[in-house]
Amino acid sequence: VPAGDGLAEAVAHAAPGDVLYLAPGVHFGPVTIATSRLTLEGAPGAIIDGRGKGSTITIEAAAVVLRGLVICGSGLSLPEKNSGVFIGRRAAHAVVADHHFQDDLIGVYLDNAKDALVRHNRIDGLRRLRQNERGPAVEFFNTPGSRVIDNDISYGRDGVFSVNSRDDEVRG
Repeated sequence: VPAGDGLAEAVAHAAPGDVLYLAPGVHFGPVTIATSRLTLEGAPGAIIDGRGKGSTITIEAAAVVLRGLVICGSGLSLPEKNSGVFIGRRAAHAVVADHHFQDDLIGVYLDNAKDALVRHNRIDGLRRLRQNERGPAVEFFNTPGSRVIDNDISYGRDGVFSVNSRDDEVRG
């Protein structure tokens, strides 16, 4: 997928099992992934910028894999859970790995998504907000079996914040 405005259209036309490889440069979001087993992978220098609107990437399908991107520019509403990556209830087995999150209110928000994996990410929260106005790097809400492993987290309100979740693993 070439850099520019075509990401949402490419995602909308993808079939289950497709791999979309993002070229270096800025790809504009926000984008919603509603196709199961879709993989979004970035070449070095591939950036998805949410332009300050909602969540930069929203996953609403099972077994979606995101790998190797710079993800930045989410909206600034905590009540609306604006995130770099928002993983919804239909997104069981989602994988978010090897990213650099910059200037997102919440890095990754898992909302009722079972068995998700958040691994090897660098999450730099919003430095321009006061600490109590920032969101956490990773937030769980009722996400049984999910794992947050070996992430490098800075500048968030919390590292990992969990509400009403069980059987999760957080380490490294």
